[in-house]
Order: sequence, then C-alpha cells, then structure tokens
Amino acid sequence: MALHYIDNLDARLEMFATGYTTAKPLAARIFDRVRPLPGNLVKSLDKFQQPSSATKKDGQLL
Repeated sequence: MALHYIDNLDARLEMFATGYTTAKPLAARIFDRVRPLPGNLVKSLDKFQQPSSATKKDGQLL
C-alpha cells in the first residue's frame, strides 16, 4: 500500500517537472495548464530573507 502512494507521488512530481519545462507563461509567475494536471502551474516564491535591520535593539522581532 505504501509503495502505491510513493509511486503516485513520484508520478505527480514528474508531471510537475515536465509541466514547468513545457508550459507557456501566461503572466510573470503563472504558466498555462498542462494536462493531466488539474490547474495552472505557479512559480514558487523566492526564499525569504529578513533584512538584518528589521530586528529591534532588544532582540525581539515585534
């Protein structure tokens, strides 16, 4: 049973990887729908890096 779920996850990840390489962009971060995926692909967000000046003097964030 676990192998079935792992195989389905692997197949879905392969569909996403193929979709990102073949889909045509609709907007800056949105790609056209690639079958058999159910919707449009969206580019993932960049990694968040908090600026060093955002921390207060006492070391608290808020």
